[in-house]
This record gives sequence, C-alpha cells and structure tokens, in this order.
Amino acid sequence: MNIDEHYPDSRSQTPPPSHWPRGVRRISQEGLNLIGVGNDGHLHWDGIPVHTAHRLNLSKFQAGFALCAALAAVLVAVLDLLRFIGLGS
Repeated sequence: MNIDEHYPDSRSQTPPPSHWPRGVRRISQEGLNLIGVGNDGHLHWDGIPVHTAHRLNLSKFQAGFALCAALAAVLVAVLDLLRFIGLGS
C-alpha cells in the first residue's frame, strides 16, 4: 500500500534527519490525527492496530548451545543446593 495515495497529507514535506532510514518521513499534523490509543493501551493508526514485534530467531546451533547452557546452570544450582544442605562434598 502506498501511503501517499491513500493519505496524501499524512506525511510532512519537511526533510527528515539525515540519520533516519531512507523512505522514512516525519508525520504531518494531519497524520497525527490518524493516531489513536485503544482502551487496552495499544497504538492504532486510522483505526487499525499498529503491530510492532521483534522476534528472536536462533539457528539450531544457537538453540542447542542455549539449551546446554541452561541445563548446565540448572545442574550447578542443584549441586550447590545439595552442598548447602550437606548432601554434597
């Protein structure tokens, strides 16, 4: 969807800061009128929920390494608990 075709006045013509990604422009005053917050606190733009998500995708190697690290941490905690209550060396 080309936003300028459906909402021609939603983006400002003022140039954005140089460090912004290419294609990102400022919101105009008219564009700000399209932003709302629902009763649940979620952001909406022209009545449509704005979805923001960052998913963490690990490779199989990374997931395996994370699993081994978690198991090692649990094992160390159990051994330390056993040592604390006097059942370990």
